[in-house]
Amino acid sequence: MPMDQAALYEQPFEYVKAQVYPTRAKNRREAYARRWWLHVEPRPGMRAACNGLKRFLATPTVSKHRLFVWLPGETLPDHQLIVFARDDDYFLGVLHSRVHEVWARGLGTQVREVESGFRYTPTTTFETLPMPQPSSEQAEAVAAAARELNRLREGWLNPPGADAATLRRRTLTNPYNEPPTWLAQAHERLDRAVHAAYGWPYPLGDEEILERLGRPQPEPVRGAGRTAGHRVGNPVRQAECGPCCCRHWRWWIAHRRSTADRRPFDPIGKRGPNPPPPASGAPGPGREGAMTLRFF
Repeated sequence: MPMDQAALYEQPFEYVKAQVYPTRAKNRREAYARRWWLHVEPRPGMRAACNGLKRFLATPTVSKHRLFVWLPGETLPDHQLIVFARDDDYFLGVLHSRVHEVWARGLGTQVREVESGFRYTPTTTFETLPMPQPSSEQAEAVAAAARELNRLREGWLNPPGADAATLRRRTLTNPYNEPPTWLAQAHERLDRAVHAAYGWPYPLGDEEILERLGRPQPEPVRGAGRTAGHRVGNPVRQAECGPCCCRHWRWWIAHRRSTADRRPFDPIGKRGPNPPPPASGAPGPGREGAMTLRFF
């Protein structure tokens, strides 16, 4: 958007001019200094992937609890969020399960002490996750449990008749610090459904979950009712930096439905190295719209 058009949005433009321009004008990158009213690294690929979705899934880059929430489709997230261009409850259910949390904590990175949270690194914690091969009934059970979890949480966050001060105190972190019974039961229902989608008994310990995820995934029986699109490839996109100066790269994920095979990640090295990185000349970090397409 040219400056003359941006200036028509008077209040936000004047705020950016007062708060952002003094810093951006000193930026060593000429393009950043010259186009100071724009995001420094727009991600058209991410925007295109989310275009048309009424909602999409997001999780914080660093968090004490690995939470996944729906954001309205018109939201433009900043670089502290990881975005998934999916709007289905099944996908929310798999990612918000104990299975994925154990995998993510095992392959992510810790931020100082445990209380500070851990970093969600999509290239190791999401791209590598072996997805389940559910039947239609199993996929719907996961979706139903995820919908119920989301309904209960939204009811707690936005109780009828609550004033603004009460709503400000009701952040999603609070119930996860000391989970009430209703939240623990909702997550148990979801975990049972996800375990069933993987074909596992419930419950399993963390080490058993990691060991099972490290095994090759059996191919589904033809005609067994597997829901299309749950075995997917992952276009991985870099984060869109905010209007302030930001030199730290993050990754957006545009997670699209596909029938491509995923190769389960081997955390203990029994099946050899993972696929090689993209060939030289592929778009790399720092380029607008940089994208790497990988299949596991």
